[in-house]
Amino acid sequence: MSKAKLNPEAVWKNTQRIVSGVAAGTVVDLPRELDNIRKHGVWKTRRRGDGKRYECFAEAMVDQQPHGLGLGQYHGWIRPFQVHEICDGFLELQKEIRMAATLAARPVAENGAVGKGRRKNSCDNVTAKGRGNSAEYRLSRMVRDSKPDSRVSDERRRAVTEALRKYCNGETSINQAFREAYHKGDSDANRNEIDRIRMYWNRATVAQRKQIAKMIETAGTRKIS
Repeated sequence: MSKAKLNPEAVWKNTQRIVSGVAAGTVVDLPRELDNIRKHGVWKTRRRGDGKRYECFAEAMVDQQPHGLGLGQYHGWIRPFQVHEICDGFLELQKEIRMAATLAARPVAENGAVGKGRRKNSCDNVTAKGRGNSAEYRLSRMVRDSKPDSRVSDERRRAVTEALRKYCNGETSINQAFREAYHKGDSDANRNEIDRIRMYWNRATVAQRKQIAKMIETAGTRKIS
């Protein structure tokens, strides 16, 4: 489609209809429509609800309708992760979609907490079955741990941030990025002392933690035999 023949408003509205499920032909039409928006910079002419222009295409993709395209806006609406698969072969577009996926990542429980209960004895590991093994959950967890106020160590945060960068640039898949962020060099020999203590503390039972805490409290600065 040439630039002269492109109707930006029509393309934008039709893409919104596809995302919301109103228009049929999602698999066939969505990649082409999104790529037209990307190539012709249609998103640059759109404005957010506050009247400001979008800073990037990814932001326009996940912003809610009627202003943005609304990817993942409601339950049942198509999400960036799904769009990424549909747009196989549109390499430049997929880079934008990966960025959109990070912006639209669903909130997950904080490190060391499970849901609203915030169980302090939960560990920073793959969560209960049905939640912690999907690629979308892994991305959400990485987004959480890359934030400055996350509970992970500085070393972990740097690893996650670098892995996210590589994922958004198309250098790795989300599963490869996740392995690099959380499991690369993850043997006990490669851990520093604090990380080792944290690892074993998280693995310990409540009774074992009480025993460890008492041992440390009474030890002071001397070695524990």
